[in-house]
Amino acid sequence: PGMMVCHVLLAAVTIAWVSKSTVTAPPPQNGTVMSVVGVLFKDAPTFLFFLSSLLIGQGFGVVFAYQFLLLSDLGDRGMIMGLATLCTCLTEVPVLYYSEHMIKPLGLVMSMELSITLMVGRLLWYSSMTFAWETFIVEWTHGVVFGLAWAAGTSYCRSIAPEGMGATMQGFYTAWMWGIGTGTGCLVGGTVAANWGVPAVFGVFGYANLGCLLLLLMAHAMGVLHDPVKHGEPE
Repeated sequence: PGMMVCHVLLAAVTIAWVSKSTVTAPPPQNGTVMSVVGVLFKDAPTFLFFLSSLLIGQGFGVVFAYQFLLLSDLGDRGMIMGLATLCTCLTEVPVLYYSEHMIKPLGLVMSMELSITLMVGRLLWYSSMTFAWETFIVEWTHGVVFGLAWAAGTSYCRSIAPEGMGATMQGFYTAWMWGIGTGTGCLVGGTVAANWGVPAVFGVFGYANLGCLLLLLMAHAMGVLHDPVKHGEPE
């Protein structure tokens, strides 16, 4: 009953918002779905940005799939798992709300570098934990990584999308990060866990993210990696 009430209220708010919104015709599309996919390989900065998004998605995949197994192996019976979930949710909301103000001084590329840095720290910390309560030392990083990577990624995709394909490009980013990234993270993580244990899963993906981070920083320092130029802006 409680969930039904929530869904009804959500539907009512959505209908009220849509009824007051001004509907405008979408811009004409000058590209195809394949042209959106091809954007990944159009230049080195875009490829590196999507590579980092993939690895962050894989990091989230192993966290979602194996964090509770790790906590259970360390003796937790449910309380820490619940509090950890609460912590991640509470940190997501303010970061998403203020993401624009956080990304503006940093830029899209540096926001992604910060996200993957925190992901590296979180995964490697999990791999070395000996007590379940230690998870709260890095649990707060979830909201920063999720909020910044999500906001920076969708903004980046909007900037590089073919004209009229902005929403399609953002949808592709969602599938890339949360579908392919998270899915492959869970899949490969299962093989690692079966052979070397759950802590090794976080170690493997932590060092994979670390390698990507070093590549990003090197490319950034050499001037290869930079924020995209929006359509209509001079280079």
